[in-house]
Amino acid sequence: MDSVWIILAYFAILIGLIGCFVPVLPGIALAYAGLWALMPTPYALPYNILMWAGIALVVVFLLDFLATSWGVKKFHGSRWGSFGSCLGAIIGIFFAPIGLILGPLAGAFLGELIGGRALRTASKSAIGSFLGFLFGVLLKVILCLTYGWIVTWAICGGVAGCSSGGY
Repeated sequence: MDSVWIILAYFAILIGLIGCFVPVLPGIALAYAGLWALMPTPYALPYNILMWAGIALVVVFLLDFLATSWGVKKFHGSRWGSFGSCLGAIIGIFFAPIGLILGPLAGAFLGELIGGRALRTASKSAIGSFLGFLFGVLLKVILCLTYGWIVTWAICGGVAGCSSGGY
């Protein structure tokens, strides 16, 4: 039965990793659930590790949100650009993998044009939105890979060798 939980843990992390690129999936939350999937096994993680992993999840979630906003604002964008970037990311799912990259960029650009911005300003905003989006994706991928490493570490005997005061 332990192997079912281990497979579930890795599956959740894998889907979470995919969710880093696909805005519809709650990527890092699914990957975090993968850590919890080990709880009914002998490889259960100490609660202090789960707590710190949860704090990291919240921090990365906030930084991801702020990175996109910062990118748009730093390059003189508006709410139209932010909304267009989000909409472009969702529409880009249907044109993967190129759509996942170009969707937010085109969405921000078109959003700014619809919002009445000049071509030059719309272009700058689109680049800022895109850079913020890429930074957020990078943070989420790093966190998901870290969660995968934690699960592997637990299964390979890492937790058994540590002092786990979190139980």
